[in-house]
Amino acid sequence: MRKRMALVCALMLCTLAFLSIAMADGGPFDSSVLRGWNAPEGYQYLHLGNYQQEYAGQPILWRVLAVKDGRALLLSELILDARPFDSRLPEEGGTNEWEYSELCFWMNGEFMNSAFSRFERDLLLNNGAAGKVFVPSDAELSNPAYGFSNAKYEPDSNRSAIGTLHAYDAGLYEAASYYTRTKPNEKNARHVNASGALGLARIERTNVGIRPAVWLDIEYLPFVTGEGTREDPFR
Repeated sequence: MRKRMALVCALMLCTLAFLSIAMADGGPFDSSVLRGWNAPEGYQYLHLGNYQQEYAGQPILWRVLAVKDGRALLLSELILDARPFDSRLPEEGGTNEWEYSELCFWMNGEFMNSAFSRFERDLLLNNGAAGKVFVPSDAELSNPAYGFSNAKYEPDSNRSAIGTLHAYDAGLYEAASYYTRTKPNEKNARHVNASGALGLARIERTNVGIRPAVWLDIEYLPFVTGEGTREDPFR
């Protein structure tokens, strides 16, 4: 009994110490400071999760596209990896239906479990059939409310992205492009090319990038620091 009480007291002291440090480091996060794109100020940014980029365990930098109803839509600032949408050809059973694709299963399994802690995974919200972690749709990437041009097939610097060293090592083409989850026909997936214009890519290509997106529950975000800029993101 005494050992149990001592353990409880020790855990309480550790919790109080953590809270004291967190409060001293800026206090509880006020979710009202988060916002989506606006024309005068652009985007806000935050760090969440870790993934190999230039080195293992590097924090993932996210762009805040939108905030509503206690949720935030985030898009990775960088292309994090390169993988096929589905490694099989359509005639061999491959699919460009996002929810049944190999890429969807990988992102909501191996990628999610390696990139996010258990606590962080609990903050990720299901986006219907898209899952908790997904690549953006062409509709999202042509939504002016998210800072993108509604001219889908024209260059847009806000849509274009560069890859991490890990992504290039994984096979990302030098003129970096990335998949969307949109099905344009029976054999391809919509992708974004290096200029930021939307186009078509075969689903089995191994040199197209992966730029994850998530919906985040911001009501339970922990204590943070940072200014929300690209150079000093919320952490």
